[in-house]
Amino acid sequence: MLTFDPTIRPSAELVLMSPWLKFKGTPKSTPLSRDFVVRLSGFRAFSKLKKVALTALAQQLPDEKIDSLQKTFRALDQNGDGTLSVEEVREAIVQEGLKPPKALEDILQAIDCNGSGSLDYTEFLAAMLDQKVYMQRDVCWAAFRIFDLDGDGKITREELAKVLNGDSVQELFGARKIEKMIEEVDKDGDGAVDFEEFCAMMSSKASEAPNKRQKVS
Repeated sequence: MLTFDPTIRPSAELVLMSPWLKFKGTPKSTPLSRDFVVRLSGFRAFSKLKKVALTALAQQLPDEKIDSLQKTFRALDQNGDGTLSVEEVREAIVQEGLKPPKALEDILQAIDCNGSGSLDYTEFLAAMLDQKVYMQRDVCWAAFRIFDLDGDGKITREELAKVLNGDSVQELFGARKIEKMIEEVDKDGDGAVDFEEFCAMMSSKASEAPNKRQKVS
């Protein structure tokens, strides 16, 4: 594995087939929660900003808060490549005696934020996090501070764009997308998201929640 020349270095898949690693590292079968499919489907209905916030938060949570999800991911990742394919997820659902939704591929595509065609560990965590975990005040505040770069208690368009696009030359999230993400959550219409608006977003179940500036029929 430490061989410098990649042409003669064993691939990750080959290494994972090693009897020693199989003995030491094969995860025990972990049953899926009964609401596994519901959580996957529910993530698709979240606002874009909430999806982004959960994905960012998933990278910050300590292991003790996500231990069961770590075990579930490892059990689902049958070939050990660090990602979950549609086939792996479908097979796991069937093995648990559950019925895979017809739109499973579309659901996973909505969770696949980076467009890789499969779910990586962080994307999986974001979709499966229990609301009881991320709605704890300190956890929600930690997620908010990821985007509130100057610490003034508001997430502006500029801050959101900087966090999402980083130093990339090519903007993954254009100005209009950023503006729309803010508008979905900005209830008082000041052009930014404060902590209370952020918490309201995190507690919501769907992206269709009306904005105060919108007419509600």
